[in-house]
Amino acid sequence: MGCLTVFTLWAGDTTGEENQEIKRLFALIEEHFYTCPDQGIQYVYELEAEAGRQGDAHWQAYAKAKRVEYYYPMFDHDSIFAAARDAEEFARRHKEYHYLFLVQQTLIQRYTNEGRFALGLDKARTMLGESRTLGSQEDHARAVAAMANLYKHLGRYAEAIEGHRESLRLLAAAGKGPEEPLALENYREVAMACLCLHQYDQALLYADSMRIAIARMEADGISDDSESLFIAEYLTTEAHTAQGDLDSAALALVRMDRLYSPGYPQSFLFLQLQARANFLRAKGEYAGAYAANEELLALADRLKITKEIPQLLRDKAGILRLLGRTAEALPFLEEAFDRQKANDTATHNRQLDELHTLYHVDQIETRAREDALRLRFSRKLALALGLILALSLVILCLIVWQVRRIRAKNQGLVRRIRQQERLMTELEACQAEIRRLRVQLAAHEPEPPIDEAGALYARLRQLMADSQPYTDPAFNWKGLVALLDSNERALRNALKTHLDLTVSEYLTLLRLDHAQRLLTDTDYTIEAIGADSGFGSRNTFYRLFREYYGLTPYEFRKTKGVMND
Repeated sequence: MGCLTVFTLWAGDTTGEENQEIKRLFALIEEHFYTCPDQGIQYVYELEAEAGRQGDAHWQAYAKAKRVEYYYPMFDHDSIFAAARDAEEFARRHKEYHYLFLVQQTLIQRYTNEGRFALGLDKARTMLGESRTLGSQEDHARAVAAMANLYKHLGRYAEAIEGHRESLRLLAAAGKGPEEPLALENYREVAMACLCLHQYDQALLYADSMRIAIARMEADGISDDSESLFIAEYLTTEAHTAQGDLDSAALALVRMDRLYSPGYPQSFLFLQLQARANFLRAKGEYAGAYAANEELLALADRLKITKEIPQLLRDKAGILRLLGRTAEALPFLEEAFDRQKANDTATHNRQLDELHTLYHVDQIETRAREDALRLRFSRKLALALGLILALSLVILCLIVWQVRRIRAKNQGLVRRIRQQERLMTELEACQAEIRRLRVQLAAHEPEPPIDEAGALYARLRQLMADSQPYTDPAFNWKGLVALLDSNERALRNALKTHLDLTVSEYLTLLRLDHAQRLLTDTDYTIEAIGADSGFGSRNTFYRLFREYYGLTPYEFRKTKGVMND
């Protein structure tokens, strides 16, 4: 199930002695931006021009961030990236960091929705670093939420849920309550991830948390967030449908339909159609479910939501089977496999099995047709020579056509397997980058709980920061155990608990991070940097660096602008 996100932006306090023209334009934006985006964006441009004339950087940053939000759901072009560059540069220059992080979060969500995870990871690394430097728990909460969103799109839903819960804890530590827009986003994303994990009771609980947060926001006069209420009803509909509680699902679907407005972003129409298709299928109304699925496919194609199309095609094939149209379902299963971009190994193997099954079915059908033709030929042997010749030509054409068809299918299967292997390699690189970021983030996290594993982990962090023993190539887990006056089992347990890494992986990541800093900040030779970072040989240094960063040390240094060796 796809999880489309729409971001809203906070504009700060609009009371006080602000210019009346700016206040008027802000009110018009709030009124029209979501109900009539094309009209709302014109007011955004007017506000940016007026704020520029007055030299008001705050409202200029707001307008630039709003432009990024306007382009977010437009997957048919890349205008968002130029707008985001402009908004980020302006926000940094004028220290409007709230809008800086909102723009970065929106950009990460766009990258992940398009399956461009490497770019999303790079932007998340920038966001985490800047939020740590500023020391703002609220901004750090937003950065952690963005990283959790990456986990979700990589299919790691349990880690995504933990990340969003950590973002909620950081918000609470910053004194922010559930009425904060970021808190509402976290509730929504946890509920979405729970649906993906089939944790329907948890999804319903977080949907209720969304309603409570919306009520608090309305009571405080912050906003009338009917869009978030719409998403809460979508989550409720999907959870009840999956549980088989169709009466409750029907009520939630009615509330969802009442809340929907044609002025909402197209992604909301996608959610509405998705909920209706799933409900009708569960209810046994397959014709209606098929019609809703066709609308979903057309909308996904129009919005360029390519990652949703394989599942929609599989749903279409499933509905056709339920309608008794099994023969029509097979081409859609093949197309679904062809358009699948980044599934996990289990899904990949299952789809390969389906293709192999189709291949064997084709072979059986080919043999059956050939046998039938031969039988018909033998029974009508007495017919004229012309008829015999014609039948022979038909048999030959069928055989040639079937052989070519099977050969083409085998070639396509090989191409798909190779493509999937490349995608799995990219996914492994993304996962390695996430492990490295986890080590960097852990260095700035609060001290772990004081238990045996937590105390040992705290000593380990201090030891690594103070003396950097990993820079000695001979240093290994035995030396680390000796320095900590501990044992191998306790050390493994501490690293597994707090970083989900082995001792070898942990030391390798520390050495690579040390080498990266030297490559960026010094003009030492690459061989010297490898030795100073604790690598026993140049080959080992090059191999591990390229494995984790996708570049050789020389290529990495060149991209950072440091003098060449």
